[in-house]
Amino acid sequence: LFIEYIPDNVLNCKPDFWKTLKYKKDKITYYVYLIENLDDEVFHLSALQDINRIPIDIADDVATIAKSPHQNDRITLKIKKS
Repeated sequence: LFIEYIPDNVLNCKPDFWKTLKYKKDKITYYVYLIENLDDEVFHLSALQDINRIPIDIADDVATIAKSPHQNDRITLKIKKS
């Protein structure tokens, strides 16, 4: 599992197979960019916060991140409550 910050110039031309998910919690919007199942064991994920798209620090802001036990091509991301 690779966690990486995706810069704006990459986001602006992101490929069609990327998914953008929005989570709203406590008036903060989190943008999660997910590429699913690039390889059987390789996933790329970037979680960005708020309008300014500040990179989320995985240690501080993400409670848990794991592969789904039922579907190999899904990642479960839980954001800590602020």
